[in-house]
Amino acid sequence: MIRMNWNGLIVTGTVASQHIECGARYRGIAYGAPWPVNAGTPDLTGHQRATIDAVEEAITGWDNDGSGFQIAIIADMRLLRAYVDICNATGTSIRVLLCATPRRSPLLSENEVTPLVRQSRLLGYDYGYSTADFSALYSDVNPPYSAEMRTFAEQLNEFGLLDDIEQFHKYVAVRERDVTNCLTVDTEEGVRVTPIEDSGDFVCFLLREMHSFPFR
Repeated sequence: MIRMNWNGLIVTGTVASQHIECGARYRGIAYGAPWPVNAGTPDLTGHQRATIDAVEEAITGWDNDGSGFQIAIIADMRLLRAYVDICNATGTSIRVLLCATPRRSPLLSENEVTPLVRQSRLLGYDYGYSTADFSALYSDVNPPYSAEMRTFAEQLNEFGLLDDIEQFHKYVAVRERDVTNCLTVDTEEGVRVTPIEDSGDFVCFLLREMHSFPFR
C-alpha cells in the first residue's frame, strides 16, 4: 500500500482542456489548465510577474527526493495566496485543489492540512502527469480501450475519479501490464494502434477541491 502525503495545492482553470470531451463528468487533476495565469498573460504588473516567476520556479525541475519531475504543486501558502490574488485581479476563473501524492516533496505540515481538509470536498483518486496537464485515468476510460478498463469506467464516481485506493491499485496494475505487453487494439477504421499513453512521469493524486480559501 502506498503512503499518500499531503503535498500542497494546485490552481487550475475552470474551462475544460481541449482533450476533455464536452459534457464529461471528469473533474480531476487535468480538467482545466494548471496555473492558468502565466508569463504569457498580458498586462501584468512587475510585481505580479515576479510572483508568476516564483510559481513557475516552484513547479518545474526535479523533485527533491529524486523520484521524478517536480509535481506542479505549491506548499508555500504565501505564494499561493499571492497567485490567487492575481487570478482574481485578472478575472481568471479558477479551482484550487488540495493534493496528496506518494511524493515526499513538497510537504504541508499537519497544522496546514487540517483546515484545508475541513474546507474542501473529496473528489477521488486520479492518475496523471506530474505536470497536471494529462490524466491517464481519463484517457484510458474515455472510451475504455478494453473490457477490463470498461469495468473501471463503471466504478468511477460523480467526478469521473476512483473512490477507493484498492480500486486505484487494481487499475494501475492492469494499465502497467498492458503497457509491458505492448497492448494494441484495432480502431473502427481497421488500424492497429497502441491505446495507452506511457511516456510521461505519472503520479497518483488524491484530490480535494477547496470551497473556500483559508489563506489569510
